[in-house]
Amino acid sequence: MASRSTCVFSWSCTLTPGRIAHAILVLQPLVAFRALLSSTVTSTRTHFSDFKRAHQKDARYREFGKTEGDREKEFKRYLRDLGERKREAAEKAEREFGEMLREDGEIRPGDKWADVRAASVCRSPARPPS
Repeated sequence: MASRSTCVFSWSCTLTPGRIAHAILVLQPLVAFRALLSSTVTSTRTHFSDFKRAHQKDARYREFGKTEGDREKEFKRYLRDLGERKREAAEKAEREFGEMLREDGEIRPGDKWADVRAASVCRSPARPPS
């Protein structure tokens, strides 16, 4: 008879994506629900009713929580986190843009965009015709 570790190893070698998804559902429904949220919800303007309608037949949706209230709370928590991540990314981009402008040295506060653009066109190398 094969040892237990050999049996476990041989079973794990035959994992299919369906078995992996099932294992995640059985072991950690919250992780599966969050994976569903992260793969489908990309806007903070998404409403729970739209999300529910689109995914109510998905096992990752059904297995999480005992009530719709649990699912909606987690959905709203995800939207709040998504909004914070997007806000932080926008602040970082703005900060980096400001640093880039300060490093340039030729652009000063109060300069008009038309003047800056005209000066940058004169400095930039000519583009080959398309």
